[in-house]
Amino acid sequence: MILFLSVSCLCAAQQSTLDFYGGLANYQGDLQAKRYTFKLAKPAFGLGASHQIGAQLSVRAALLFAQVEGDDKFQKNADLKLRNLRFYSNITEFHVGLQYMLMDIYAKKYSPYIFAGMGVFKFDPYIYDKNDNKIYLRPLTTEGQGLYPNKKIYKTTQLNIPFGAGFKYSVNENFDMGIELGARKLFTDYLDDVSTSYSDYFTLKFARGQMATDYAFRADEVQPLPYPAGGTKRGSPRYKDWYYLTTITVSYKFGGEPLTAGSGNGSVGKKYRKGAGCPRMKF
Repeated sequence: MILFLSVSCLCAAQQSTLDFYGGLANYQGDLQAKRYTFKLAKPAFGLGASHQIGAQLSVRAALLFAQVEGDDKFQKNADLKLRNLRFYSNITEFHVGLQYMLMDIYAKKYSPYIFAGMGVFKFDPYIYDKNDNKIYLRPLTTEGQGLYPNKKIYKTTQLNIPFGAGFKYSVNENFDMGIELGARKLFTDYLDDVSTSYSDYFTLKFARGQMATDYAFRADEVQPLPYPAGGTKRGSPRYKDWYYLTTITVSYKFGGEPLTAGSGNGSVGKKYRKGAGCPRMKF
């Protein structure tokens, strides 16, 4: 945010945009192997802003909201389907980064682009009981987090690395429209509350109660199976979780004239000033 505001102040003469995002979110992890699936896709939306610092380079920031879901019943592997775990989580993300247009959109009227940056996001996995009450999973420490030296309770606010690509079309001198595909590299394997192994039944029950063991092991809801021995594999910590956003974007352009290497396009109707950086400061 400091970077974004600083650049915006120093380069106030260049063009800025107000960006609106709307689309779908997907999760990839222990409960969902695919990157994209319409069966478990959930809504995503947000608001952002960008500021031009070069003919094809902008600094951007965005506040995004999304929901993700995972469910073992859609797994192809029979053992994973029998595990019968599921989760939901609402995600709030803020990120700052750079966006590079592969072509000069003011000269070509359209351009693909790439972006990357740094973000912070908040999540909190939950499930619904038989009475449709929301049950948060982290306080239950379903894998014995906090009960063993090698299992720490995970934080629900963490850093991520957002990156991806998109395509923008200049509708006119006031609006752009486009589509963006974004991935989020995470540093946690607990977006879905599943990572390593089952806790010992009695250790978990005495520490967290019967509800914790009920939601730690759910295969007995499908077949009459006993709770597994402590240390039995529940998930895989080998790979961290991910989430993906596929959004339609609408951008409202305002501020000064954009920097461009060309002479504008038919829809813009202006011959824009050339440049590749911030204007010189005169005193």
